[in-house]
Amino acid sequence: MSVNNGIISSPVSIDDVKTILGKSSNDLATLCASGNINKWSPYKPIHSSKPFDLSDSDFGVTDKSYKLIVPSYSRLEDLCRDVIIKTPLYTYEKPKGGNFSPYRLGDFKGYNSIITRGWSYSNANIYVSTSNSGKMNMYYFSSEDHAAGKYINLWDFYVFNQCYFGVAAVDQQGNVAAFITNANKCNSGYCNAAVYGMLNIGNGIFYAVPFMSNTPFTSVKYDSANTRPAIFYPIDGLVAKKCQIGYSTEDPITKVKFKLANKDLDYKDPISGIVTPGKAGKYIYLHNYSTKTTYHSIMIQVEKNGTVVARLNKNMQTFGLKPNSDMDYYIEVSEYLKDPGNVFVAYVLTEKADTLRPSDYPTWGS
Repeated sequence: MSVNNGIISSPVSIDDVKTILGKSSNDLATLCASGNINKWSPYKPIHSSKPFDLSDSDFGVTDKSYKLIVPSYSRLEDLCRDVIIKTPLYTYEKPKGGNFSPYRLGDFKGYNSIITRGWSYSNANIYVSTSNSGKMNMYYFSSEDHAAGKYINLWDFYVFNQCYFGVAAVDQQGNVAAFITNANKCNSGYCNAAVYGMLNIGNGIFYAVPFMSNTPFTSVKYDSANTRPAIFYPIDGLVAKKCQIGYSTEDPITKVKFKLANKDLDYKDPISGIVTPGKAGKYIYLHNYSTKTTYHSIMIQVEKNGTVVARLNKNMQTFGLKPNSDMDYYIEVSEYLKDPGNVFVAYVLTEKADTLRPSDYPTWGS
């Protein structure tokens, strides 16, 4: 048998191919067109008019294209739209039969059933920096594996060895709010992109979308329509990552506008536990409907006639949030509301908006 460590060597037999593809058919056409063929293998049945003896150049080994077809875009918005829906996969052209595109058993010589792409998702985010004057950070990082015979490296792959890794922030309407690339080409091993301290692009749901560009954009761009022309490529296997920045109309909790409750209640300091009797003010109550007790943070955003008059960042653990119960402590915002006779509206902005909702307290006032 001419199969060793998942690789077929000469001489190639139908039985070798059947075994490695997990097929029972003895028909060469069926095997050459099988959906079980590993597209990442440098050697595999491909479309060519040659009757036999294909060279490394024919297989795309010489130029490291491996005959894979990579989608390309002239507009970054179009690429981002497709990646957000589903990252486009690379394909290759299989033989079709006949003199123009014969089936060749010899194409399986050197076929590698285990090799795959060497890049994978590592981490990505778009968020407001708490240590950088409220400016925004955006990044996308990929991981790389390099074991010989098991992985094709991103920077060796023909399309990318002269391209630049990039990341874009895209809103739910498909608009590219910001994007940037690495200053170095992928052939130098730079398979990530990041920017820290960029302009605020607003609240809502954004997607961090990875891409390749044949043109570098080394400073963050906020208007892709007015940048120099470039060709953009999606990256097989790297998906768009959904990020929430502040208020989002997508999350159930932020769809609910509610007035702040006017009550003369005892005030219990959430840290010291000291109670101040009868402290009047405006308060917001929450109810935790989940069984979880750990949340990263919450923001109370208070608006007056559409204008934000206060944002209060709170650590949820500080408030001793209990499962399936109201918060142990109310959140006082009276010190931020200078006109007590007016009606104010509050939004609750949280990373866990699917499990936190306004509480069922019956009394709400202006």
